[in-house]
Amino acid sequence: MLTGLGLLLAGSILLPLADALSLAWRLPWLVASDIVLYLGLALYFVNTAPYLMEAVGAEQHNRVFSFQTALSSLSAFACSLVGGFLPPIIAAQLGMRSDQPAPYRYALMIAGLTLLPAMLAIRTAHPAAPRRDEAPANASSAAPIVNAAMPIFGLRR
Repeated sequence: MLTGLGLLLAGSILLPLADALSLAWRLPWLVASDIVLYLGLALYFVNTAPYLMEAVGAEQHNRVFSFQTALSSLSAFACSLVGGFLPPIIAAQLGMRSDQPAPYRYALMIAGLTLLPAMLAIRTAHPAAPRRDEAPANASSAAPIVNAAMPIFGLRR
């Protein structure tokens, strides 16, 4: 998940820098940064459910997944609302008009930087140890290729 958020952060910050490049490099830059951004998004969301299942007890799964879904929707709404006001505010601070690209570039970069607290929270969070009544996860039951690929993608069991 941390690798996914890191890629999402990198793609979010690199995407708005496309207008600083020459015209010939803009499209490849946009495509590459979108690939990085969406690869990070996929890695994050694919690994969220297994992480949460390991981090909380079975009796809390419904509550935690419902809370995660509600919080995702609420934060998307709130950040979209705030993000809509950022370009005019940034334009006023820079002494520019809001129809220029710079205020939008900085607003997109600020949006990417909002991932830093999430990265810190995930970095410091540790799943609970398995309870005595639960059998520990057997690493040998997974395919060897999956176990070998987990460290490559920054995943831990």
